[in-house]
Amino acid sequence: MPTAGWDELTRNNMLQGLTRFGLPLLGKELLEQAARKRTYVVRVLYATLLFCASFLFFYDTLRTGAYPISARPFGLPRNPFFSPPITDVDLRVMKTFPVRNNRAVLQVGIEAFNLANHTNPARVSQIYAAGGQRLGSYGQSIETLNARQLQFMIQFEY
Repeated sequence: MPTAGWDELTRNNMLQGLTRFGLPLLGKELLEQAARKRTYVVRVLYATLLFCASFLFFYDTLRTGAYPISARPFGLPRNPFFSPPITDVDLRVMKTFPVRNNRAVLQVGIEAFNLANHTNPARVSQIYAAGGQRLGSYGQSIETLNARQLQFMIQFEY
């Protein structure tokens, strides 16, 4: 089956379907309409309406002070703070015992995570102000990582 015939058949079926649903800009005369001045005017009107609708949707018309996530309050510089540092020390100690003339090994060990037991922040408050007042929780830790953990292990390889 030649591909040119198949492409033409597919194009005709698609254009008939678009015409049936009443989409004049995507219908049968698509190529002819693209060269008309009226088509460009309609496209510009569609784009203008879409821009105005999105502007009204995202702009704070009621002056509620609800900023989008990317906005920052007046007087707050870009990247105003750094997260607290993370101090994390992990340690593993293992001992290997040969079994049956080195045909198998038995490994015994202990692992320690966050050995220093330092409080490490997982999430930090990014809310700067509410009701015109700077919050004291700004830049403080909301959630922390796990405290010290010990894990014992035994492994037998043969």
